[in-house]
Amino acid sequence: MKIKSLLLVILIVIGLHSFGQDTLAMYREGKLWGFINLKGDTLIEAKFGICEDFNSGLAKIGIDKFVRPNGEIFYVRNYVKRNLIDVREFSDGYLGVKVINFWGYLNTEGELIIPTKYIYTTDFIDGYAAVQTKEEFFIIDKKGNEQKVMNNEKKKISYIKKFSEGLAPIESKGDLWGFVNEKGEIVIGTMYLGVGYFKGGIAWARTVDNKIGFINKEGDWVIDPLYDTASDYDVVSGLAKVHGKDGWVYVNMKGEEKKFENSRDHQRFSDGMCRETKQMGNAKSGYLNNEGNWAIEPTYGIAEHFNNGYAAVRYKNNWGVIDKKGKWIIEPKYGYIKGFYPVD
Repeated sequence: MKIKSLLLVILIVIGLHSFGQDTLAMYREGKLWGFINLKGDTLIEAKFGICEDFNSGLAKIGIDKFVRPNGEIFYVRNYVKRNLIDVREFSDGYLGVKVINFWGYLNTEGELIIPTKYIYTTDFIDGYAAVQTKEEFFIIDKKGNEQKVMNNEKKKISYIKKFSEGLAPIESKGDLWGFVNEKGEIVIGTMYLGVGYFKGGIAWARTVDNKIGFINKEGDWVIDPLYDTASDYDVVSGLAKVHGKDGWVYVNMKGEEKKFENSRDHQRFSDGMCRETKQMGNAKSGYLNNEGNWAIEPTYGIAEHFNNGYAAVRYKNNWGVIDKKGKWIIEPKYGYIKGFYPVD
């Protein structure tokens, strides 16, 4: 009985959280940007010269300023009053800021949670970031606790990228790449000319023979290194775009190749859909599914990648938003639309 009650509470909390979320998109009028929701309501009028996606409830609208969904402006200089040199975008609730020569992190309330003492930092992803002092690389959590990267390979570490699915690409001297985990352990040795980010448990990796395949989190080949070029794996479609001896094809996690008749531009899959163009006098764009069939017929002048279930498309010189069935969510009446990100 207690378990059933607990499950009910969890479901209610999840439901309330989802109910409280809204998905926002950027729209452009002339040269200025604002924000709308998927009902087409204007939440923030078009008045910003630059505009980036919402993350952690804030969107960048200037070198050092952000906007909240209610229109409130967050000025970084109100919190970092002197010697502010650079500002990133919010990620996972934290903002990288550079004061003179050193980086640290603010939270969404403007509190300096992690002091500016690092010469290099990455964005926080799922609670962790990679940082560098003058001497060492560390993995830190959101409280600033440091775990030194354990360099068992005895190779000089030169670079670490942000995390994805618990692993971050790490580069050693000699331009060879591997992966480090959140404990600072190099779990896949630096033996590749290049690597991608883990998506759905696999990442592309380029061998010293200059061939690309996909590895799992143990470093085993899931898709053999047979290709010259590859995109990141798309979890929803179960496909990655690759180029090899047979030209452009799509490959699944079993290493099975698919070549689509309707594929002209050989675009990557995103959120389960692949935008493609069909030449019909005037070229029109639509979307293929993972079988290579038209899921949404090519009727648009321009089509953007799907993201979080939606895509921006241009129809008769105006931009609107469609869902994965091709249904208009926002009628085409804007100068441009981009980005679909949930905010609380």
